[in-house]
Amino acid sequence: MEAWREFFHRAAGNEPLVLCVDDLHRAGEAVIDSVAGLVGGAAPVPLFVVATVRPELLLRRPAWSGGLGHATTVTLGPAERITTERPMSPPLPAARAGHVQRAGGQGR
Repeated sequence: MEAWREFFHRAAGNEPLVLCVDDLHRAGEAVIDSVAGLVGGAAPVPLFVVATVRPELLLRRPAWSGGLGHATTVTLGPAERITTERPMSPPLPAARAGHVQRAGGQGR
């Protein structure tokens, strides 16, 4: 994990870098520690880390939402019905319902 941290810091040293980590709440402790290390121990480089997590992470790590230096937490509610019920093209009703349920939306 230290090698990844060095890699991202070097890449950000060459040009601004945005790193997106999706579903961090599903990751193991070592990965969560590494992402926190990228943010908390950031070198003086333009590195912007965006991590999506579900509230379950706060059960494992209560300090996650405010305990990291140089970090901001934005809490969003469940997806609005209008965004989760728009028709998909091409329509995939069974797949859509599964995605909506996993995202915490109001699927039918």
